[in-house]
Amino acid sequence: MRKTLRDLVVKRSEVLESKLYSLLEKFVRFDVESGEAVFEEDFKELPLERKVLVLLLAQRALKLLDWTKDANLSTGEIAKRVDEPLSSVEEVLKSLVEGDLVKVDSAGRYFVELSALDAIAEFFERVMYTM
Repeated sequence: MRKTLRDLVVKRSEVLESKLYSLLEKFVRFDVESGEAVFEEDFKELPLERKVLVLLLAQRALKLLDWTKDANLSTGEIAKRVDEPLSSVEEVLKSLVEGDLVKVDSAGRYFVELSALDAIAEFFERVMYTM
């Protein structure tokens, strides 16, 4: 069978959705009734950096599903959702922003850009091997 350039054509949105799915599948489900992310038991065992990333990834997924208007979360919202002290979350967010895994908007709210999914996947792999 002859290969053509058309064999390489993909929808970027489907590729990104697949990457996002692979990062979230072990840790989160989405409740169609409440429109919220529901975190699995494995989520609770994650180090704080990964919890924050999974939360922000889940928030991005909710936006892609059109279940929320805003994918960005404040430090306080993040601390509450991961059930960790605000000061610890602030420290982790600073590190994630410095590592270019997380962005901060003009209102001081945090989010993940879809273009960072590969870097986040690599970060997850590094963290797994150092645990």
